[in-house]
Amino acid sequence: MRRRYLFIFLLLISLSGCNKCSDTDCIFSQPFIFKLSNEKGENLLDHKAVTISQLNIYHSGNRTNALRLRTVRQENETWIEVYVDSNPSPYTFEIEGVVSHTLRFDLMLYKTECCGTILEIKEAYLNETAIPESHGGWKNIIIP
Repeated sequence: MRRRYLFIFLLLISLSGCNKCSDTDCIFSQPFIFKLSNEKGENLLDHKAVTISQLNIYHSGNRTNALRLRTVRQENETWIEVYVDSNPSPYTFEIEGVVSHTLRFDLMLYKTECCGTILEIKEAYLNETAIPESHGGWKNIIIP
């Protein structure tokens, strides 16, 4: 009888630690982080050539659902962070009163056991040209 209780006790203890996802931190989508520069390499936000309120990113033809842009400071520069969705259609990147461009992403969606579906940005293009990396995978959009 004692062995049975001991066995049940040990079984309960071993089963309580089986949730392998309990220690997993999940990031469900990767942000697109970029800075705007002129041809001299000067950050347009830092030099007050444009403001964040002048920028819009939205699915082409659907300006009412513009993505939320947020600024990030890193190494004394202002960067822009935006979360794109899994819709593969191109975006319009607009600098109010200046110009609009086509912004497109190569995306990878994959399912994980602990975190569900994760969206990863493989590559970003401005007017069908790959946007160069600037800082640790972050991108540098050069506006002439």
